[in-house]
Amino acid sequence: MELIRPNLSTEFLFDRVTARVMEKLNKSSLNRKWTGTLKDVFAEIAKEVDPKYVLSSSGHGGELLFDMAWRRSDSSPDIILCMESEWGDVGDVVNDFTKLMNVKASIKVMIFTTKGDDVGRLKMNTAIENCLRSSVHHVSGEEYALFNFPFGLPGMAYCYSYAVLRDGEQTEVTFTEKRKTRLWE
Repeated sequence: MELIRPNLSTEFLFDRVTARVMEKLNKSSLNRKWTGTLKDVFAEIAKEVDPKYVLSSSGHGGELLFDMAWRRSDSSPDIILCMESEWGDVGDVVNDFTKLMNVKASIKVMIFTTKGDDVGRLKMNTAIENCLRSSVHHVSGEEYALFNFPFGLPGMAYCYSYAVLRDGEQTEVTFTEKRKTRLWE
């Protein structure tokens, strides 16, 4: 099976998201504002990448299991990208992350927050890596992106990525840091 890949990299997507977040939010914005803004930002980016993409989310044509999904067209059910955000603890984030594991899409983005220290980021990434290892239904070409906007370390955002290289079980799963960006002082 070959997944349809949008013409964008995880790094490009992260750069666009963080730039728009800096324009629309501040370090004291509440979770609900973050979620709504992220849906709007992903909708804007989708239309820039390909105006034919059909968006599915609350506020954009109805939610389809995820906070945001990009479909190829009105006549195609193929999901190109899906995004989920969760502002809870590790268990809440992993629970929402499993939704991403159950969809065929080339880019799967999980957005969350952790405590600002390295320990909090490592704990979350390890939990998500373990979740990925627990499944045997991976498809070559899938890319998982983690966008972490930690609290307690004002203004930082982190982008991690893991690409599935072969179908089936993944025994070696390690997210690689792709970007680290300061949002606010």
